[in-house]
Amino acid sequence: MSVVEERMRRLEEVLRLILDKLERIERLLLAVDAESAEVIKLASKFTLLLSLPASRALDLANRAVNIFRLHGGMDEVSKAIIEALVVKDEVTISELTRLVRLVRGSASRRIVTERIRRLEKMGLVITERRGNRVLVKLRV
Repeated sequence: MSVVEERMRRLEEVLRLILDKLERIERLLLAVDAESAEVIKLASKFTLLLSLPASRALDLANRAVNIFRLHGGMDEVSKAIIEALVVKDEVTISELTRLVRLVRGSASRRIVTERIRRLEKMGLVITERRGNRVLVKLRV
């Protein structure tokens, strides 16, 4: 077996283990109430995608879920923006777009900018111009 084939085999094993763990987590989530499940699911996403420690991910996920609860009716892009801003204190629109892509899988700068304007009108985010950069941060 070549070195590449051996590495691919090991990578497949690791991915299989990760998927097994995710399935166990999902089964556990079904046993808890909806709000706790949402916090745990979001914390898992933060841990897996952003490599955050579990305790920090839980704190941040709890904060995000509280924002969602207080300001219901958000679309998925707006939720992804809030999730990204909970993790990063302030970011440029370009950085935010990259984070939203990481969380959602897709996002355009135009849509992210549009949602930022809506979230700003709702009083959830603040934008601040510094030189030629626009920084976005949570207000809450």
